[in-house]
Amino acid sequence: MLFRAKLRTVQELMLSLSSSAPWRRPRPRAERGPRRRQVGKSGASWIAQALLLALGSIAAALPIIAAIFAAVIAAWLGAVRHLNAQMEARYTRP
Repeated sequence: MLFRAKLRTVQELMLSLSSSAPWRRPRPRAERGPRRRQVGKSGASWIAQALLLALGSIAAALPIIAAIFAAVIAAWLGAVRHLNAQMEARYTRP
């Protein structure tokens, strides 16, 4: 118990030092790399445009775009559930 109390105070000390030090401040969101978002957006638009060119109309491309969208949402939900299971296993008390 004493070790945990000391560890907690050391962690609090490190957090207070790192947050007050100017060289340890987090960078603004704009500097963190918006490229990942833009790659996703432009990739989706490239796929949509390729389908439009290949199939000739929005009505023909829409079911394929919807299927891709549903697959991405299903993969995202699976990843969230997997992360939830990992977090519960790590942070629940025995």
